[in-house]
Amino acid sequence: MSDPATIMNSTHSMFLVGAFCTLTFTASLLFLRHYRRTRDPLLLLFSVSFFLQGCPRVVMLLLRQQVDDPRSVPVYLLRFLAYALIIFAIVQKNWGRRPGQSRGQNQE
Repeated sequence: MSDPATIMNSTHSMFLVGAFCTLTFTASLLFLRHYRRTRDPLLLLFSVSFFLQGCPRVVMLLLRQQVDDPRSVPVYLLRFLAYALIIFAIVQKNWGRRPGQSRGQNQE
């Protein structure tokens, strides 16, 4: 017979992971919508990054796999890729810009 606290903790954990998936996919869609309006590559890379953060959690929910499971190495690799993508997007956006120069100013 299972311990009620363990069952409650597992259900609560799955609920939170599901909520996080929903939020990351929503953020991804919002960044994609703004990218379509502005064509700013930073927004596209943010959209892809948030999508990559949500995908492994969906797989974890479907497989009922815990985060600390040794088989979750691909999950951590996707998270690393998502965060590296965010850093790359920010660096790319600001590369070559002089201090104090805004995006709309000409580089003379």
